[in-house]
Amino acid sequence: MSRQAFKYLSYEDDEVASPTFLHNKCIKSKSSFQVKLSQNLKILKKMTKKINLSVYRFSLLNKVKEQQVLSFYNEEEDLLDTMNDFCGYIHNNIRDYIDNQGKYRTFTLSDRQKKDTEKRIISGHFDSAYTGENGKVKDRNTNSLKYSINEKDLFSKDFFYLIHVPKNSKLGFLIVQKKENHGVKSIFENAFNSFMRMKGIANFILEIRQAPPRYFIKN
Repeated sequence: MSRQAFKYLSYEDDEVASPTFLHNKCIKSKSSFQVKLSQNLKILKKMTKKINLSVYRFSLLNKVKEQQVLSFYNEEEDLLDTMNDFCGYIHNNIRDYIDNQGKYRTFTLSDRQKKDTEKRIISGHFDSAYTGENGKVKDRNTNSLKYSINEKDLFSKDFFYLIHVPKNSKLGFLIVQKKENHGVKSIFENAFNSFMRMKGIANFILEIRQAPPRYFIKN
C-alpha cells in the first residue's frame, strides 16, 4: 500500500459522524489529533451510516503523577502490547460490577481484538450489559409479543472502539461508539488498572479524560 493511502482522522467530539464524514475529515496534519486509518475505514463502513463517537485521551502516570512515554514505559514495556494483552484478558474474563445506581453490569469484548502494529492501533467491539429494567420485545409486523425481559436479565449491546498508542508520545486515544446507558470510561480505566496490578506492575496507573471538541495534540 502506498504512503498516500494512509489517512489521518481529525474528529470533533459530540459530532454525528458517518464513514463519508470521517473520510472527508481525514487530513495529514502534525498539529491535529491523528489516527492512521486506511483499513479501519472499512470497519467503520460496516457500521450504521450515522454514528456518535466519544473521544478520550489517556496517559500513564507513575507514583509521582509523571506522564510516561507510552511506547517505552517501565524501562522496556510498550503500552500498545499491554493494551493488546488487556483486551485479550477481558475477552476471556468478563468483568462484572455494580454501578452507582445499583445495577449489575458486565463488561467484555464481543469478539477478538484486531491489532495493527504498524499503525499502532487496536480495534474491535465492546460488549456491555446491565440489569434492572423490565421490557418487551415485539414483532414489528404483528405487534405480537416475542419475549419479555425482566429486571434480572442482562440487556447487552455491542459498540465499536479504537485504541491508538502513538510512538514516542505521552498521550494515547480511545475512540468509542456512543450507546445510551453504556458508558465505558470508568470501567475501562478501573479494569485496566486492575489488570496492571494483576501483572505485578502497580507503579503505574492509566488516567482517561474526555477529549474536548477540536482538541489538538502536539507530538
